[in-house]
Amino acid sequence: MNLFVFSSNRALAELYNNNNFEFLPEAKSIKEFFDDIIIIPNKTKIPKYLRSILLWNATYNIEIENLGFDRAFLRFLENSTFLLNFFDELESSMVNIDDIDISDTYGDYSDHLRILNKIYKVYLKKIEELNLYDIGYKFNINEKYLKYYKNIFINIDGVLSSKDFHILKEASKYTNINISFSYSKYNAFMFDRILPNKLEENTKYTLNINKFEILDSKKLTHTNPKINVYGFEMRINQALLVIAKINEWLKNGYESIAVIVPDEEFSKYLQIFDIKRNLNYAMGIKNIALIKKIKKIREVINIKESKILTNTQHSNIESNSIILDATKSKLRNVLSLINLDNELELLAIEGIFENLSYDDIFEFLLSNIDNIDDNNGGKVKVIGVLESRGVSFERVIIVDFNEDLIPKLNNNDMFLNTNIRKHTKIPTLKDKENLQRHYYYTLIQNAKNVEIAFCKNKLPSSLLNELKFESKDGDAIWRFFPKEINKTYKEEIFIAKNTRFNLSASSLKIFMECKLKFYFKYICNINNNEEKEENDSSILHNIFKNLGENFDVSKLPNLIKEFTKKYKTSKRLDIEIIKNNLQEFIKEQTQAIKNGTKIIAQEVKKEFSMGNFNFLCYIDRIDKINDQIYIIDYKLKKDFNIKNETYLQLLIYKKALQNEYDNITCLYYDLYKNKKYIMDSNDELECEKALQESLNELNGEIEFNKCEDKNICKYCDYKYICNRY
Repeated sequence: MNLFVFSSNRALAELYNNNNFEFLPEAKSIKEFFDDIIIIPNKTKIPKYLRSILLWNATYNIEIENLGFDRAFLRFLENSTFLLNFFDELESSMVNIDDIDISDTYGDYSDHLRILNKIYKVYLKKIEELNLYDIGYKFNINEKYLKYYKNIFINIDGVLSSKDFHILKEASKYTNINISFSYSKYNAFMFDRILPNKLEENTKYTLNINKFEILDSKKLTHTNPKINVYGFEMRINQALLVIAKINEWLKNGYESIAVIVPDEEFSKYLQIFDIKRNLNYAMGIKNIALIKKIKKIREVINIKESKILTNTQHSNIESNSIILDATKSKLRNVLSLINLDNELELLAIEGIFENLSYDDIFEFLLSNIDNIDDNNGGKVKVIGVLESRGVSFERVIIVDFNEDLIPKLNNNDMFLNTNIRKHTKIPTLKDKENLQRHYYYTLIQNAKNVEIAFCKNKLPSSLLNELKFESKDGDAIWRFFPKEINKTYKEEIFIAKNTRFNLSASSLKIFMECKLKFYFKYICNINNNEEKEENDSSILHNIFKNLGENFDVSKLPNLIKEFTKKYKTSKRLDIEIIKNNLQEFIKEQTQAIKNGTKIIAQEVKKEFSMGNFNFLCYIDRIDKINDQIYIIDYKLKKDFNIKNETYLQLLIYKKALQNEYDNITCLYYDLYKNKKYIMDSNDELECEKALQESLNELNGEIEFNKCEDKNICKYCDYKYICNRY
């Protein structure tokens, strides 16, 4: 008896659909296969949706704030994937936290690892108490199951982790196991870890696990597909391309078709236009009825006081039917209201939910509602790229082919930098990007006709450059709004007298770079109303200021915790990583203080007048060495290049302080490179000339023109007004 194993359920289905077997072969997905051959007695695998809440419960008495995590339930759930992904990656790579080399990490990394290890152990203990298992459990091999098969043939089209390979090696003691895989430049890293010799690219191999030798190799041939690439101004217009092509292909008798959606949210656009129901959503469709029901019940319940709101407040809801039973737990009350009383897995941990508000419980349920099967779908599959593994389609449409989605990666690099990953043989970010490229490359090369669509207002995927295809204007062919109602852009000329006489170094820089931006921002007061998160530079400035005149670096850990506690985990970890990158700067400042440098002031606010103008300055730092005064402006940019800067800012700072101090030297301090750039007399004369020219211009009538350098427009809030997007 032989067993065939495939990387995806889709590939498994194709085996049965596209072959006329007299006797059906036994086949499984690789997930089912691993579940069958691993035995953990007297335990049940933990359901995915329970992991985050049990992890939250496990951290109850652990100082997770030191990791930058919020203890509040919903904020924790939002960030719990960072922890779970970290644990999963270590487990799949067979790496113990204690074995991680911390020599190339930030200062508090060892403390963070200690906390992570503690969380991990408490979490495992918690699920063991419930007779569940997740990660980190020793397993037994199901010998009887394996001995039933003479040969096991495994097609690998996805990831083969170190743990997967270890399990296969153990399983090969009881039966013959062959794995087949395609080797390309994109997935080479995965096999180079386990094979003694590098293989030839674009080749399919069969490896015998028992003898650990290559049995067969075959050069891959591709179909040289016809590929069309389209750019769209509006994301929804991509859906019109999809529907048009599907209708065309089905009419011509083609049925081997797939629509690839990197982001499942795109399916909502397809559902609008798929009036013939030709599409079948492999990921399922949202359970709208249940979602609406839960939201309505949540509206009726007054969360804070756990009582029913009046009918006048929610007249569209039967408020009197929502009754909370004081003899029941909060979870049982909620499950009863939404007719899910039989959720035994949740009820097994109902005590945990008693510490939560009703609002938290409803939000938890809403975030874990499974999609329902698309039973009424048509012939054309709408799938993610992972579902395409091991399957070939003659005709393929890929939407959202943008850099932020292709390659699409989970954010689980938070606690493992590239050097640690290389040292412990855990896939790096680059490895994961390449694996995604392998999936798309294989999908495209095995097709006959490929249509690719991307949004013009975002960067197209770098994979397009590798495919070397020029894009066409998709909106000219498919568009949701008729072309006639699109307004033609007309260039306007803005001529006016300046009404702003309060300036700063930054506003003057804007005037010198782009007069029209100055006009919109300071004359018309057109501002972006979106609340912007404080940038890393501002946070570090405040932290440095609070180190005091002695630049006491021992205060750094507590100051970072204090100044970043209101932010999300990713922001807090960013600051920790930046601190690690500034070690040379911190070391030099500590030594400078010992050698006699005096920090006179930090984050200094200064106002002064120049002609008709009032200037407001915020100076990062003023130092004194002997009789020399140093005005310092921090630069926190990895790509800081003095050639792209002017010394105008420093000149203005000098003018603000020249009546207070003699012997002033001004400098930019590149924090990342620990390098100083001093304004010399030539720089000062050049900036003085530019400053006076700008002030003279601001005194009269001005034609507020656009800047000539379009690179300045890339991140400008006014690029849509100026037609520069």
